[in-house]
Amino acid sequence: ASSGDVLLQAGVDYADGTPVNGGGLADVLMGAGSSIGSAEGNVTVQATNDIHVRLITADSDAAGGIGNVVLTADYDGIDDLAGDGVGEIIDANGDGPVNVVADLLTAEAGEAITLDTTIATLDAANDTGGIDIDETDGIVLRDVVAGGGPVTVDAAGVIVATNVDASGTDDGTNDISLTSTPPTGASGNILLGRVDAGMMGDV
Repeated sequence: ASSGDVLLQAGVDYADGTPVNGGGLADVLMGAGSSIGSAEGNVTVQATNDIHVRLITADSDAAGGIGNVVLTADYDGIDDLAGDGVGEIIDANGDGPVNVVADLLTAEAGEAITLDTTIATLDAANDTGGIDIDETDGIVLRDVVAGGGPVTVDAAGVIVATNVDASGTDDGTNDISLTSTPPTGASGNILLGRVDAGMMGDV
């Protein structure tokens, strides 16, 4: 899209122009070199199972305004009935290339979330598994909640951890790791608000 919003759904059908729940689990699979984007609008991608991300950008022209991105794996469907706790948000590029460019990224999944990002602010939550984010600049972790695994964030700038919670499964696998590795001459502070790894997890 040039500057409008984008909505992509897997696991949703249309009956006479009306969206209805589709049958079974459905993935969003992005092939090598593919991208989904808007110049400055919001981009929403929903799947009843996994989302394999190559590049999703709310700043496709790299100029002017920038929108937000919403990724929902284990999407509950039109009637909020389809969610079953299964569905990951997956970095389909491997290490290196950025998966998401946005002002605010909201990521929700039944299972693990793993992404390389260029974003300002992150809201993320899952039911099980970890949340692993590699950020190319500074980042505000506004509301990051791992339901059953660790939270790992590596950023090349300042990290502001407003609310980071991995206490949902307090069994020693729920560590929180925040690492700032800025380029020479840049600031690399980590500013902590609420950071909770329970009794068994480490920070």
